[in-house]
Amino acid sequence: HRYLEEAALMQKEVLVKRQQILGEDHPDTGSAMNNLAVTLGDQGQLDEAAKMKKEVLEKMTRVLGEEHPDTKVAAQNLAIPVRRQKKRSLLRFLRIKPRK
Repeated sequence: HRYLEEAALMQKEVLVKRQQILGEDHPDTGSAMNNLAVTLGDQGQLDEAAKMKKEVLEKMTRVLGEEHPDTKVAAQNLAIPVRRQKKRSLLRFLRIKPRK
């Protein structure tokens, strides 16, 4: 977990620098935000990861268009934390389901 924490700190620094230098809507800024979101998801911060990935997808769609490869990657990455969350919800449901 320590490595993920270090990675997240570095990715936050990169994101801030890209926001300052390139601006919020630059594709490289979106890429930095997406990388941070992946790391947050790996840390189990699924809500925050999904929120960031949704923001990345919205920006990429607006700036690059729906058919751009980077936009498609952002859309695919958004689905990952959602799938993890659904799987966890299903597992919780199965554990508490009464036996017949």
